[in-house]
Amino acid sequence: MTFKELLKQGVADLTNNAQWVLDGDDPLKTARQLLIGLLNWQPIDVWKHGEEEANPDIITKFKDSILRYSCGEPMAYILGHTWFYGLKIAVGKGVLIPRPDTELLVSKGVEALRLLADKMATLWIPNVLELCTGSACISLALRKLWGRPIRIIATDLSSEALMYAKRNISIHDADQEIDLYQGDLFAALPNEVNPNDKMFSGFDLILANPPYIQSEILKTLEKGVKDYEPRIALDGGNDGLNIYRRICSESALHLKPGGYLLLEHGYDQKIQLLEMFKKNRAFINITDEQDLSGRDRVLQAIKRDD
Repeated sequence: MTFKELLKQGVADLTNNAQWVLDGDDPLKTARQLLIGLLNWQPIDVWKHGEEEANPDIITKFKDSILRYSCGEPMAYILGHTWFYGLKIAVGKGVLIPRPDTELLVSKGVEALRLLADKMATLWIPNVLELCTGSACISLALRKLWGRPIRIIATDLSSEALMYAKRNISIHDADQEIDLYQGDLFAALPNEVNPNDKMFSGFDLILANPPYIQSEILKTLEKGVKDYEPRIALDGGNDGLNIYRRICSESALHLKPGGYLLLEHGYDQKIQLLEMFKKNRAFINITDEQDLSGRDRVLQAIKRDD
């Protein structure tokens, strides 16, 4: 069977068995993405090698990927990777799949660091904390876009997520700049960055994409999310804000005066979060930013420095 014939069969199988997953998407485009991802090809390679014979192992793997996709499994899990801010990020069951909406959190983080850098000495190296890191895609993208020396601590409660985070940090040669710790939010931090340690003055930037979906809403999500992605990375409690309350009450202790806190949130949670953080007198200049779809997405707060 040639690659062209294999692709044609994949399209037929998706058309017949996966319309509910495709939801209007082009089955040819989907089959091509699966084949390209499986072989680590460029799009043009599908046509360059179309008349070549596919080996039996590839045929088996491609057919299996079509079947898995038809059952609702996310493409990122099938391929074992996705892309975030131009970075190839390893993912699999047990870690949240990065979304394009989260790129706003990264860009706001870089913007905050640049504003801080304008006030600092030339050799300033920012200290950053990322909570709920998952695959470490946010820390890695922040490091890439910052493009200068940086120290990042990334934490997560899930050992499965940290396995992927460690892999991604190694793939992108970031071991010297990003350190991983397992634990519950700030409790995961090592002693040397504890607020009781007088040698550490606090983080310049804390950012996070915490779980923010209401528990009751989880069961209404599409199959690829509710049945495959880790509940721990999605479930934000009854109102979706459980983790935000803890971050609001604890984060100021870990920030330098004038330091930034950035939190991604659900499109309908802006008002509640603004009210929550405005009640905390440790923060000033509390604002919210919309993503490219025009939805409220990232809250920003600055620690009072007086």
